[in-house]
Amino acid sequence: MGLETFMMRRGWPAAAAPAPAAPPRPRTRLAPPPPPPAAPRAPPPRRAPPPAAAAGARRNPYRDAGRDVLPGGVPNTPMRRITFRIRHALGPRQLADLHRRVRVAPALWRPKHGAGMLMRVARLYYYRLVSGWRPDADASREIAALLAQLTPDMADSRLVRLIDGERAAQLIVVSARCGAAVPPQLIDRLAQELLRAGASKLPSTSPQLLAELAAALAALGWRERPLWLAIASAARALAPQPARGRVRGDGDGDGAGDGADASDAAAAAAAANAQGPGGAFLARDAARLAAALAAVGLRDEDLLEGLAAALSAGARFLDCREIADAAGAYARLGLRPARAPLAESLCSALAARLDGGAGAAAGAGAGRGGRAAKAGGGPEAEAEAWWARQLGGGPGQADPDPSADAPAGPLSRLPGRFDPGGEASEADGAVDALAALCALGPLPDRAPLLALADRLSRGGARPAPARLASLLSSCAAAGLRTPRVLRKLGRAVCGPPAGAWRAEEAAAAARAFGELRRWDSAALAALASAAALGAAAARRGGGRRGGAAGAGAGALADAVWGCAAAAEGAGGGGGAGPAPPVPPAVAALCEAAADAAAAAAEEQARALRGWDGSGAPPMAAGAGAGAGISPKQQADLVWGLRRLGRADLAARVVAAAAGGAAGHEAEPAAAAGGGRAGDEDRPPDFG
Repeated sequence: MGLETFMMRRGWPAAAAPAPAAPPRPRTRLAPPPPPPAAPRAPPPRRAPPPAAAAGARRNPYRDAGRDVLPGGVPNTPMRRITFRIRHALGPRQLADLHRRVRVAPALWRPKHGAGMLMRVARLYYYRLVSGWRPDADASREIAALLAQLTPDMADSRLVRLIDGERAAQLIVVSARCGAAVPPQLIDRLAQELLRAGASKLPSTSPQLLAELAAALAALGWRERPLWLAIASAARALAPQPARGRVRGDGDGDGAGDGADASDAAAAAAAANAQGPGGAFLARDAARLAAALAAVGLRDEDLLEGLAAALSAGARFLDCREIADAAGAYARLGLRPARAPLAESLCSALAARLDGGAGAAAGAGAGRGGRAAKAGGGPEAEAEAWWARQLGGGPGQADPDPSADAPAGPLSRLPGRFDPGGEASEADGAVDALAALCALGPLPDRAPLLALADRLSRGGARPAPARLASLLSSCAAAGLRTPRVLRKLGRAVCGPPAGAWRAEEAAAAARAFGELRRWDSAALAALASAAALGAAAARRGGGRRGGAAGAGAGALADAVWGCAAAAEGAGGGGGAGPAPPVPPAVAALCEAAADAAAAAAEEQARALRGWDGSGAPPMAAGAGAGAGISPKQQADLVWGLRRLGRADLAARVVAAAAGGAAGHEAEPAAAAGGGRAGDEDRPPDFG
C-alpha cells in the first residue's frame, strides 16, 4: 500500500499538499518576448551588380562563355560561346585549334565565325607590324598556316561580305608582312571584296592604312588595274594639291616668280598637314604610297604632285630608306622635279640624318612620343607624336588590342625592305638614297656624300659590297672627285674579302674609279681580285651549256677598262705622264679578261651557227648572250689592255672576235657544200 493509505488507517494526519506556484512576474520593456520558433528561411535575394559591371555586361553579353543564361534572360547557345572564344583568342594557334574542332560540325559553324577569325588575326597583328614589330619564323608559319586553313571557307560569299573593309585591308597587310607564303586565293577574294559596290569598303579615310595597303599589294605582286585606280582615287582626295606644274617642271609659271610659287606650295602643304593624322598624308605614308605606285607603273601626276608636297613639307621626319623609296619612285616614273623643292628637301634631310643633326633627332624623337613636337614643331611633328601614341592606329580604326604587347618604334617601311635598324642598315639605306637621288637628277648638294664618307671612315659598320659599288657609281654620276672622300671610299672597298664580291659589283666599282680618274692601287687590286674570283665562280656554276666558259667576260672587260681609265688619270691624261705600276692582281685580271673574251667569242659563234655545222637552227635564242660580251665591251677591253701595256692580249682578243665573225660568215657556204670534212666523226664541242 501507499504511504497515504497507511497514514489514514493509523489516523495520522495527511501530508501537507504542495504550495501553489507563484504567479509569473509581469514582463518589462527591457526583456522582449522570445521569438517564435524560426521557420525555414528562403535564400536571400541576389545583390544587384555594380554599375560598371552592368555596363560591361551590356557591351559584351558573351563575357562568360559558360553561362547558361546571359544578362537580360537571353539563353546562351554554342554559337555564342564560339563567338566569345574567337573574340578572346590570343594567337593563331588557338584559332586554328578551334577551327579544326568546330568546322566539322555543320550545326555549329556559321560564316560569321570564319569572318571573325580573319578579323581577329588582323586585329592581333596589324598594329604590332606597323609599329616596328617583326614576327619570328614560328609566328610567321602559324599565321600562314591559319590563313591557308581558312582560305577554302572563303569560297562562301557570305563569309567574305561579313568582313569589315578596314579589317580586310589590315589582313592584306598582315599577309604581306608575315614573311611566309600566303595562298593567293585569299588576297584575290579580299581584293574583290574591297572593290565591291564601287569600292565602298576601301579605307578612304585613313591615309596610313591606304599607304600600307598599297605597299602590301605591290609587295604581293598584285597588278589588277581596277583596284589600283580605286586606291589612287581615294589617295588623291587625301593628298594636298599644290600649284600645277611644280613636280613635272613643264613651264616657267604664269605671272608668278619662283619665290611666290614656293611659298604657295609650302602654304598648301602646311594647310593639308594641319588637318591632323586622319586628314592628310604624312611624309612617310606619302613615301610608301609613291614607291608602291612606281612598283606597279601607275603614273598619276596629280596624285604624285600632292605626295611630293607632303614629302617636301615633312622630309626631316624620313629615315634613309624612306628617302630612297621616295626618290626612287619619282625617278622610275620619269618625274624629275627640277623646280620643285622635293630634291632639295630630300637631299637636306639625308644630310641631316647622316650628320646626326636636328633633323635626325626630331625624326628619332617621333618614335618615343611627344618629343618630336618639341624638336621640330608644326603640324607634322604633332601628327608624328599622335601616331607614336596610338601605335599606328588612326581615326575610324579600332583601338589597339590591349593583349598585343607591341613595342613602340618607327613606323614600317616597304615590305621586303624592312630592317629593325642599326648602323649597318642605316648605312645601306643611305647608299640606296644617294643612288636614288642621283637617278632623280643632279645632286643639289654634296653634303650627303661627304657625310656618308665620313661615317664609313670612322670604322663603323660598313655597307655590303653591292652598296659600295652603288655609292661609287653615285659619286661618279655626281662628279665628286674630292680626294679626301675618294680616299676614304678606297679604304672602305678594301674592307670586304674578295669572295664577298660578285663579278658585276666589282666591275661596277672599278668602272666608277675609272670614270672618276682616281688611281687607288690597293682598292683597284682588291677589285681586280674580286672580279676574277667572281667570274671564275660564275664559270663553275654555269654548267656545261649556256656559255659557261665565257661567263663574266663583260664584267671583266668593265673592270679592265676601269683600271686603265684610272691609270690614265694618274698619268695626267692622254698618255702625257708616266703610267703607275700595274699591281699583280690587275695583271692577272687582264689575262683572265682576255681568256674569257676569247671563249665568249667562240661560244657566240657556235651558238649562231649551230652545234654540228649542218645548218640546223641554234640551240636556243640568245644562248650565249648571257655569258657573252658586247661590241662596246670588246672595244673597251682592247683599249684597256693596250693602255695597261698588254698589247699581246689585246691582239688575241681582236683575233678571237675576227675569227668568230669570219666563221659565222663562212657557215652558210659550208652548209651548202654538205658540211666540212670530218664533221660526221667529230663529237659536239661542249666547251
